[in-house]
Amino acid sequence: MRSLSLENIISALRSIGISHVAYLTADKVYEMLRAEREYFEDWQRNGCAGEMQYMLRNAELFFEPKNILKDFKSLIVCFIPYIIDNMERNTEFSVGKIARYAMFADYHKVIKDALTEVMQNILSNYLSQGDNVKYRVFADALPFLEKIAGRALGVVGKNTLLRVANYGSFGFLAEIFLNIECSDVEDNQISFPAPCGSCTRCLDACPTDALVDGKYLDAKKCISYLTIEKRSAWTVEETHSVGDCLFGCDKCQEVCPHNVELLSRFSQSSSNLFTNKQVLPQFIDLREILGLKDDAEFKEKFGGTVFERIGRERLIRNARAIVANKSR
Repeated sequence: MRSLSLENIISALRSIGISHVAYLTADKVYEMLRAEREYFEDWQRNGCAGEMQYMLRNAELFFEPKNILKDFKSLIVCFIPYIIDNMERNTEFSVGKIARYAMFADYHKVIKDALTEVMQNILSNYLSQGDNVKYRVFADALPFLEKIAGRALGVVGKNTLLRVANYGSFGFLAEIFLNIECSDVEDNQISFPAPCGSCTRCLDACPTDALVDGKYLDAKKCISYLTIEKRSAWTVEETHSVGDCLFGCDKCQEVCPHNVELLSRFSQSSSNLFTNKQVLPQFIDLREILGLKDDAEFKEKFGGTVFERIGRERLIRNARAIVANKSR
C-alpha cells in the first residue's frame, strides 16, 4: 500500500481555511489521554456533568479511540475559527443573545462535510483503488475528549477552552481518525499562545461561578449548559442567571485579553469554511420565538441551525426566562 502524505492533507485543509492542523500518532494520542484520565474521572465523580448522561458513561469509552476506528493508527486534529469580529451590543428589551458559533449553519454538518470531501479527494487523487485507507471524520459528535488532542495546537485556558495562536478561542475542533500513519511527517511547526498567567478575567466574568478555580468547568452551573443541555425545569436562581442569553454564552471568551486583542484587529469571519454560512443574527427577536405555533413552524424557521439541538419547547423556555429577567 502506498503511503498517505500528510503534506497533501494539510495543503487541502488549508485551501478551505483550516490553518491550524496537528498530526498525532496513536502512541502520542494514548499518552495524552492517559495524562488526563484521572482529571476526567474526578470531573465525573464531582457531578459536574449535570444532566448530560452521555458524559457519564464509562470513562473507558472516552479513552479508547479504537472504539471509533478499529484499526486506529493516527489522528489529524483541526482547529477551525468561526468568527473574528468586533463584539456587538444590543440592550433592546425584545431581543436575546446567542453565542457566536450559533450564528452559522450547524457546524457539525458543515465541518464533517468539508473534511470528508477533503479526504475523499485525497484518496481519489493520490492513492490507487487498491489502497485500503480507512478514516472517520468528527466534529464535536463522538465519545472522544477532543480538547485533550487539541492541546497539540494550543493551550487550555482558565475558562477551560482551547486557545490557539492568532485566533484565540473562537473556533471548533474536529478530528480525522486514520487506520494508517502518514508519510512526510516532520516535527510540527506550531506556534503556541501565551499561557493565562495570573489573569482571572474569565473567572471574574462568569455570572454563575461555573469555572472552578480556573481548573475545571462545573457544567451544571454554566449558562451554555442551562440554555442548551438542561432538559428539566430551571430553578428561580437558574432563570435569573441566564440573563439575556437565548442559546449559549460567550462571556468568558469575550473578556479574555487574547480574544479582545484579536477582535479589535479583525472585522470578518477568519475562516472561509464559514464564510457566507451565517444563518442567524447575534440578537434574536424574542417575539419571533414566543410566537412559534408548532414544531413545523420551528423547523421551517430554524431548520439547519443549532437551534434544532434543543427544539421548540426549550427555545421558548429560554425566551420566556429572558423576558422575565428584563422585566425585573
